[in-house]
Amino acid sequence: MFNLIEKLKTQPESKKRAIAFFTSFFIVAIIFSVWFSVHLFSVSDDVVIIKEDAPSPFQSLNENLASSFEGIKGVVADFKGEMSNFNVLINQ
Repeated sequence: MFNLIEKLKTQPESKKRAIAFFTSFFIVAIIFSVWFSVHLFSVSDDVVIIKEDAPSPFQSLNENLASSFEGIKGVVADFKGEMSNFNVLINQ
């Protein structure tokens, strides 16, 4: 392999460019062939059925944010309760 590279270094610039072009073209053709065969012969013909009563993405986001804020409120309320209990214990 290294001998081949050393031989290529002695070649004229136009021949080096031609070899580089055809080598890169060959590699891209192999990659494209693999990609095309994967997409051509894929057996995933699953049909996605959309429910009529499914919420929109914005409705889902709104519901999730609302439930997150309610959870945070609960945690803060619990923390306040614990701190008030702690203050009662300190002041005794």
